[in-house]
Amino acid sequence: MRISIRAASKRDMNDILRLCLKLAHYEGKLIGREPDENSIRARVVHDLLHNDGCAYYLAFVEEEIAGILKVSAKDGNRAKISQTYVVGAHRCKGIMTALFAKALEWAKSRNIASLYLTVVCKNTYALSFWEKFGFRVDCAKGKNLLIMRRDVQPAIIS
Repeated sequence: MRISIRAASKRDMNDILRLCLKLAHYEGKLIGREPDENSIRARVVHDLLHNDGCAYYLAFVEEEIAGILKVSAKDGNRAKISQTYVVGAHRCKGIMTALFAKALEWAKSRNIASLYLTVVCKNTYALSFWEKFGFRVDCAKGKNLLIMRRDVQPAIIS
């Protein structure tokens, strides 16, 4: 199986929208809320056309789209990882690991100090996945979500 990762462009808008909507419906089922598809579409279009402070990465297995990840600079020296999704048939095959490696490269190239992301509390698979990559629960966001954080550069222990 050959995995390739590339930065998305405007020509990928339909694929990005499709994956972001799948993710929103999946998370919506976990928290009991229907996603606002119009706001998702508006955000993706804005990001791809006007937001230089973010990047979408797409994963492919052979020529088939297998996953997505978005990373965006935020206030201070932080960046947020979001829109993380792997197509069902490609889960547990290293896709998200490869996408995260690209996000980490992106953050390092911009001298970002820390990364954070939001995880649905009931998504125990996602929680354990991100913990393997050094993310720790920072705080709760409402009753359904957790904020996880990690430094971009690991601390050096002497």
